[in-house]
Amino acid sequence: MQEDKLLTGAEPLPATEVVAKTEIVYSIKGLTKQHTSELLSACANGKLCELKRLIKALPSEFNVRLLLEHTPSEDRVSLLHIACAAGKSDIVEYLIGLNANVNRVSYKGVTPLYLAVCNKQAAVVK
Repeated sequence: MQEDKLLTGAEPLPATEVVAKTEIVYSIKGLTKQHTSELLSACANGKLCELKRLIKALPSEFNVRLLLEHTPSEDRVSLLHIACAAGKSDIVEYLIGLNANVNRVSYKGVTPLYLAVCNKQAAVVK
């Protein structure tokens, strides 16, 4: 599965910077690990229709700015982090249209743009 290798080349920020730049992630009633896995998978695999369907079916408190647990990287990332790392431009555009934060810092201190650059995803960087 390609998703397992997405974040492996990322170098984190020093811990003091991470604390200053990371927002609190809160729990949403009804958002399960299965939902999270499906959302991240749709982003990693470029399944835009599936992503739209999944987001529409989630509780109204869900938003694309949230950090979600990404087990393969042992990090908490946004959907935009995954789409950028995987080079899925259509997903990136859709998430930005939903007000995804392009400067969002993961718990390990990386941004979506950083992951796109590390993974040589030139189309997403543009």
